[in-house]
Amino acid sequence: MRRSPGCELYGCGTYGVTAENSWELRIDRSEIRDCTFGCLEYRYVSDAFVTDTKFHDCEGYIMFCLPGSIVEFSGCDFRDLKDDFLYLDDASWAAFEDCTFDRAAHEALQNCTYGEDQLSFDPDASSAPKG
Repeated sequence: MRRSPGCELYGCGTYGVTAENSWELRIDRSEIRDCTFGCLEYRYVSDAFVTDTKFHDCEGYIMFCLPGSIVEFSGCDFRDLKDDFLYLDDASWAAFEDCTFDRAAHEALQNCTYGEDQLSFDPDASSAPKG
């Protein structure tokens, strides 16, 4: 089965994607770039999956603001993201599997204070960091 290409979201003047009180959201094979507030703002979103997506050249507040959300990133690429990388609250969980990172994004995840009950990230993954 041939998969069609995803979306390119850019320069939106806010977050690339926002969602609230939702479940089973999917972003696949897309590019999110040049956003003013950050990449994703998911508030109380469960069972969200982001696969094979490129995030780059965003700035603003928090790149991935995920209060109350459960989000899995798989095969994604994170580059040239300014400001805070990730926000999770006590009800959040995020996983980064088989992803690539530039040095700043990789260090932000390595140095965050979230526990294993909130964040799944292998700081020694062979896919990280590039650049």
